[in-house]
This record gives sequence, C-alpha cells and structure tokens, in this order.
Amino acid sequence: AAGAILAVGVFALRYFPEASRAENSDLQVGVSLNGLSLDGVNLDIAQGRFVLALFSPTCGRCQKEVPKLNEFQQVADLPSVLALTSFPAESKALSKFKEDLRPKYEIATISLTDFRRLTYNHGYPRLAYVDDGVVQAVWEYFQLPDVDQLRRAVRGTQPLHDG
Repeated sequence: AAGAILAVGVFALRYFPEASRAENSDLQVGVSLNGLSLDGVNLDIAQGRFVLALFSPTCGRCQKEVPKLNEFQQVADLPSVLALTSFPAESKALSKFKEDLRPKYEIATISLTDFRRLTYNHGYPRLAYVDDGVVQAVWEYFQLPDVDQLRRAVRGTQPLHDG
C-alpha cells in the first residue's frame, strides 16, 4: 500500500506541473512549434512547410489513415508529410507498422511529454499544417482533410519549393 501511495505521489509531482500546459495544447493555430526535438529524421520543422501527423503505430485509426497520408505525400503541390510518434524508431511496434503499412513519409520520434501535450484531450491521429514552425491549421481524427481540403488550407501562401 505504501508503495502505491508513493507511486501516485511521484506521478502527481511529475504530472500536475505540466497539467495546465497539456490542457492548453501547443497544437493550436498560430502557435510556434520551434524547438520541438525530432529524433530519427534530419528535418527542422522551423524551416519549410509540413503536414504533421501525430500518431501511434498501435492505433487502429492511425493505421487506417496511412493510405491518405501516402496520397498527400505523392501530391506535388502539397507540403511533405512528417509523422510524429512517441515510439522509438527501434521499437517493435513502429518496425511492424512500417513493414505492414509501408508509409511513404518520414516518421520522427518526439518525447512522450511532447506527444501527450500535443494530443491531450484530442486523441490521434491528429494533423496540423505547419509553415516555418507555426501551426496554420489543425484537424482532429474525426475530421481529417482530403487532398482538396488540404490544398485550400495551404492556398494563399508562398509557392512550395522543390527539394
């Protein structure tokens, strides 16, 4: 019993200072994501345009969206897709996800704290259009955009650059 009380106390001390930050998720229009640490990719979301996809490789809804994300990645006038997960690149779950579903986009690992912060009270998959690190649009798992909706979200911005 004492061990359980101690565990709950340690959790509370670690979580509650972050609760207000998590409650006010940084994945909101107008917020800068500069400084988000990405492992497993050589990209900087502070430079360029991206469709960020927050996902878990064990999530059924996330797995069902891979064909749509692959389609986004193939459309020349759309930003590159970058998936973000808290699973390490060497995890069995992420390896199986890649092997079974063959995503055509890059996958980066972010800290569990950042992942929870960006999905808190929302779930996943969760998509965001980011231009030079600033969130321009956000979509929840129950309203993910199609190609035309994503095009409309990026319309009016500077032309996308190749490479």
